[in-house]
Amino acid sequence: MAGKNAAKAAPAAQTAKPEAAKFSIAQLRTHCVRLFNITSSTFDGAMYGHTEPMTVEEAQRVIKEWLGKEAK
Repeated sequence: MAGKNAAKAAPAAQTAKPEAAKFSIAQLRTHCVRLFNITSSTFDGAMYGHTEPMTVEEAQRVIKEWLGKEAK
């Protein structure tokens, strides 16, 4: 009988993902070797022109895109 209640779906409020923390570019740069496995100079190149705080995932996306570009 206990199995009837266990099969109920969780309410939507409990399944929503919490918003990811945003960090300043300076904070991300300080920890770039540990977070992204890149040097600070690579981080500087990838983040050139970016000033707004971003999540670690957003920064990773920017870095990956920048590393994929061909040099002019």
